[in-house]
Amino acid sequence: MSSPVLKADANYVCLRRDAETKAQYIRVIDVFAIGPVMTWAGLKLRSEHPALGSFLALTGVATVLFNARNWLYVREAEQRTQNSG
Repeated sequence: MSSPVLKADANYVCLRRDAETKAQYIRVIDVFAIGPVMTWAGLKLRSEHPALGSFLALTGVATVLFNARNWLYVREAEQRTQNSG
């Protein structure tokens, strides 16, 4: 039996509910744990290895921003789908 499909917007970005639920948990971990740890480690490392530390810190910030944006997008799409049906 296939799982329900969500229509995210006018472009019909379809999402499988079970796959997106798993991905949402990973995004939350990325936003609240992995990204901040990468940023903190990068800032600590900058004193010894400036280029590597800066790269790690920027990657941590990018991880948080990217995953937070995607988490909000999918959450809003789920809410729109629930409200319309």
